[in-house]
Amino acid sequence: MFAGKTEALIARAFSVRHRRVLKPTTDTRNGGSSHLLSHGGLSIAAEWVDPDLERLPNATTIFIDEAQFLTAAAVERVRRLQPTTNITLAGLDLTAQGRPFGNMAEFLCLADEVIKLTGGCATCGRPSTRTRCKIVQTDVVMIGGAEAYEPLCQTCFSQ
Repeated sequence: MFAGKTEALIARAFSVRHRRVLKPTTDTRNGGSSHLLSHGGLSIAAEWVDPDLERLPNATTIFIDEAQFLTAAAVERVRRLQPTTNITLAGLDLTAQGRPFGNMAEFLCLADEVIKLTGGCATCGRPSTRTRCKIVQTDVVMIGGAEAYEPLCQTCFSQ
């Protein structure tokens, strides 16, 4: 978290003329806004999509944020669309427990290109590749931002 994934997705989407920007209905942050909003303040209009990607819009280029919330059915839809549709996904690869998040491992295997962004570790400042939950967490999925999570490097995460 806090590595600039949404900001990078928005920047890429702005560079494409005919595109559809989507976000799963699972992402309830930002008061249910129909825009993607980065922590840095960038924003772009987006459409809601179910986590199974059952009703994908017809487009040659699709951008999807928070891909960790997508289901196994969505992986199969992306696999079938790949030959004719340019699909860019952004999401967390690991949970706050350090385990693969949802179906991200499957999406990573399908990718032609993977860009892994890092933020700064909240403890030591080194590049962060992990996320720590700052509050008591009962489920793997807990929607939140800086009030609930902080970025950590692998060393600080392991301590």
